[in-house]
Amino acid sequence: MLNADRSISLFLFASVVLLGPGCSMIQMPGGGDEFQSRLADPNIVSPATRTADTYMKVRQARAQNSVVLQIEGDEVAARVLPLPAAGQTVFVSTLLEQTGVVRKIGGIEATLYRPSADTINGIRMNVKMTSDGKRVSPDSDYALQAGDRIEVAKRKINLIETLTGVSL
Repeated sequence: MLNADRSISLFLFASVVLLGPGCSMIQMPGGGDEFQSRLADPNIVSPATRTADTYMKVRQARAQNSVVLQIEGDEVAARVLPLPAAGQTVFVSTLLEQTGVVRKIGGIEATLYRPSADTINGIRMNVKMTSDGKRVSPDSDYALQAGDRIEVAKRKINLIETLTGVSL
């Protein structure tokens, strides 16, 4: 009986400490109020939500003979752009020119993700750019297919490349 009384006392003590009013022993990261306001902010999108949205856009693009264009830092997370009718090939370089991404951002880095049943993100295909980041290198100017996703970001300048003139 002594063990049962001790267990009940320990349970009651833990309940009072954890559930009692004014409990300041448990702190939320960044403070409780700040944390709650961040949860309510519609402009903050979780990575899981962003991944689900991207997945849905890729599915839509595959069904509509389109591609998905994602530009880092853009207010629109992903755009679905139609491909021309069958028989006309569009390359990554053509897409980048016609959308004006390079003119708007300057030097860029680009990655193509091709849909695959083996991975939710698709197969990563690096798009090599010229040293100034303004043109696609011919050896990686892939022909686009329905459901392809192109991620574009502002080119990160590498100090070693700048000083030596050698692309790493």
